[in-house]
Amino acid sequence: MLGTLFLFAACEPFGPGDNDTGGPPPREGRLVVLPAEVDFGSLSVLQDGTASRTVSARNTGEQTLVVAGLDRVVGEDVVFTTDAPALVELDENEVLDIQVTFAPTTHASWEAWLVPNGEQLVKFTGTGVAPVAILTPEIVDFGFRPIHCELRQSAELANQGEEPLEIVSVEVSAGFSLIDSSPDSLEAGGTVTLEIVASPLAGGAYEGVLQVESNDPENPVVVSSLTLLAYEDPDEACELP
Repeated sequence: MLGTLFLFAACEPFGPGDNDTGGPPPREGRLVVLPAEVDFGSLSVLQDGTASRTVSARNTGEQTLVVAGLDRVVGEDVVFTTDAPALVELDENEVLDIQVTFAPTTHASWEAWLVPNGEQLVKFTGTGVAPVAILTPEIVDFGFRPIHCELRQSAELANQGEEPLEIVSVEVSAGFSLIDSSPDSLEAGGTVTLEIVASPLAGGAYEGVLQVESNDPENPVVVSSLTLLAYEDPDEACELP
């Protein structure tokens, strides 16, 4: 008659080991950044300059957490910056307050993100408000014309921003002149026509610029090129008025 053989293997007794505290294992460090979205609203480039908001990074775990990327802005990193270090260690439940600065350079809407440790997306948005000087056309061509004629062409200066454009000066190169003077300022959406005169006294190529200086924070000087090719022809010559 065959019997049944039972084998018992020796093993560690149940219960905590020497280094076991008896509870669940500690939670790994986990990063939470709040708020997850910061809207700076509208900011005047000339009057306000910059604005700052506070963002808090917290380690919600029970182990030390190393955080990278709180200093690296993705997107419009020219206008959004932070004062965070490149790397930071956060102990359990430790909080790091970060100053985020918005410094728009012109009239536009901006957005950027932080992606610390590649885990969480923190979005920044803001709108810059400023005057914007636009001078058209880029080239004012007087064409091929006889000498001793007063030739006129025009350019248009527009303010495409949302704040008044203060005009500092309007000038043209030697050989060209302006009719009347420009206004001291243009309201948002305003335009003005600039009349330019050329009076060639000798044949040849004439080149110059129309230059406007203003309080546009991004482009304080805008220019249009001036070109003229004059020739001598007694049959087509005309006297200056």
